[in-house]
Amino acid sequence: MVMGLTQRQANQFCMQQKQGASLDVTVNSPGENDQLFEWALRTYIEPPALWIGLFVNTSKQWEWYNGESLDYINWGETTPSSEFGTGALLFDADSGLQEQGALDVSARWVPEQAFGEIHYFICEYKLQMQIPAPESPAAAAEQPSE
Repeated sequence: MVMGLTQRQANQFCMQQKQGASLDVTVNSPGENDQLFEWALRTYIEPPALWIGLFVNTSKQWEWYNGESLDYINWGETTPSSEFGTGALLFDADSGLQEQGALDVSARWVPEQAFGEIHYFICEYKLQMQIPAPESPAAAAEQPSE
């Protein structure tokens, strides 16, 4: 993981790392959201806000970088406006409590200016496994035995 980039820079970085990769942390269910949130809590002593692959496009619609449909949302107290240039963070810590030695984080999403703000991020890509075709019984019978 790189120290931090804007959301668009993070997506470009991910695409350069591996074919088919992107800032593709798509969250399609409460279970996926909780799993990602719990991973961040286990990974970091003080969890940073993490870019997910959700942003407002030029048509002022929220969409995932990989083009998947937006079937699940998990905004905080209010649904953010659909202003071009806005991205989504997995969570953000309450800075007031952080200064007092307590950390208040939630698994809710937080809107953020995607072009100017720098945050941590996670690249995601789909594994493509190639399984060799099974050997036919006739070909196995023709092989000399030891």
